[in-house]
Amino acid sequence: MLLGHSTVLMIDDEPILIELVRAFLEEAGYQDFDGISEPLTALARIRDQHPDVILLDLMMPGISGFEILEQVRKDDDLRHIPVIVMTSASDAQTKLRVLELGATDFLEKPVDPSELALRLRNTLAFKAQRDRMTYFDALTNLPNRRLFISQLRSALRRNEQSSSLCALLHLDIDRFKKINETLGHKVGDGMLKVVAQRLQSCLLGADPLSATGDRNTGWSLSRIGGDEFMALMPGLSKSDEAVLVARRMIQVLSKPIVVGQHELFTSASIGIAAAPLDAQDTETLMQNANAALSVAKERGKNTYAFFSASLNEQNMARMTLENDLRKALARNEFVLFFQPKVDVQSNRIVGAEGLIRWKHPTMGMIPPGQFIGLAEDMGLIVEMSRWVLTQACNQAVRWRKAGINDCGVSVNISPAHFHRGQLLRDVQKSLELTGLNPTC
Repeated sequence: MLLGHSTVLMIDDEPILIELVRAFLEEAGYQDFDGISEPLTALARIRDQHPDVILLDLMMPGISGFEILEQVRKDDDLRHIPVIVMTSASDAQTKLRVLELGATDFLEKPVDPSELALRLRNTLAFKAQRDRMTYFDALTNLPNRRLFISQLRSALRRNEQSSSLCALLHLDIDRFKKINETLGHKVGDGMLKVVAQRLQSCLLGADPLSATGDRNTGWSLSRIGGDEFMALMPGLSKSDEAVLVARRMIQVLSKPIVVGQHELFTSASIGIAAAPLDAQDTETLMQNANAALSVAKERGKNTYAFFSASLNEQNMARMTLENDLRKALARNEFVLFFQPKVDVQSNRIVGAEGLIRWKHPTMGMIPPGQFIGLAEDMGLIVEMSRWVLTQACNQAVRWRKAGINDCGVSVNISPAHFHRGQLLRDVQKSLELTGLNPTC
């Protein structure tokens, strides 16, 4: 943070004092100073401007500085703003009270200009360092999830007062996990740095997408964790502007990324949601952008998708099915049907294939195409495969006891079961539990 470019907000019921401080600070190089002589409007202005530091008088009509300080410290979006109290009250009790309420520093009136400049400089320098550690990602220097949520809240509040759109782009790097696992975290981190730089370039005024040629200061990019990024784009007139940026992001990531001796190729999936069309609050808008991201991945990745009301219904249905699927095994809701294998020359049944079905308590019989992929995504497929193996072996034993000795049984196995390296052990266990001859 450049100290001269820091925003300073002074709250004092004496307009003359505000102008004196303004003149001094501007001479000292502070370019963004604002003063409020109507204390009742102070909290609204603080929430709107979110200044870097507040200079606060204590004794004011309507609402005191004590009350303003208390409200600022209770607000999650404002509580970390430094507050330098400036008052003519110099008694120990007043100082103790403002410090208990969370004041950053204390200056007695009449304020010495040199002391004010020194306290302000130190306060802002400390804030810059603290903000860097608290609100920014150490790897990419982008805002982190915490700062992003704060920025989104502020953008949505401003958006309520206008007829514009506030778009949110949730971006995930395709196949990043494989790069990390194959080449190591050092290469993965190097790639993320380049990705962050390229994505950020798509939000700069130098980009041809900008109609004005100036950077839109309301737009921002954040790394919210791992290989996930969020782009915030308030002040849009139509959603097509978000599409242009999404396409540009996909385009810039299509070019190879060189990290050390490695030439890496990657792509991105992007989900787009916009307020107030898709949501009007922070949490719902983020959920909807994430839902759209899932659709982009399902479409084959390296693309973008918009959120829609029908998509929300699909996601709710999927979530319900996921919750029910977790309980299905314990509730014994799966059923194994057997499809005969027939020798066409002799017209004899020579085997049978076990096919799983889900007998849902309210939706009836659900075919595997609707839940097998879901079970794989949820990590339940191996447990389900074990159940199928044991049930199939049990049925083969029952057939042999009934005199059907030449009917072998087969089942379908998910690739995940092979990748776990547990298939042989699980087959052996099913054979031992049921007593089935392995030749079957």
